[in-house]
Amino acid sequence: MSDQNLEQIRATARQLVECINSDSSFKEKVEKDPKGTLVAEGLPENAVGEFLHEANLTDVAGYSADLTISITICGLSCLLSL
Repeated sequence: MSDQNLEQIRATARQLVECINSDSSFKEKVEKDPKGTLVAEGLPENAVGEFLHEANLTDVAGYSADLTISITICGLSCLLSL
């Protein structure tokens, strides 16, 4: 994965966290269909589980804490390491 792609994923993750925190209807949509919603918004499918964990949405059905991608969400920064 190139650094440019990684930066795009980080930017997408930051935007999604902002949307989840500011828009309750979007948060509900993510909770009802996390994979479909997040992938449609540009998050890679293999990052969905870790994203939900880091966004404190671990109660979403179908996703567990057994994760292979690490995303750290800290205010304005988001790191993704593969």
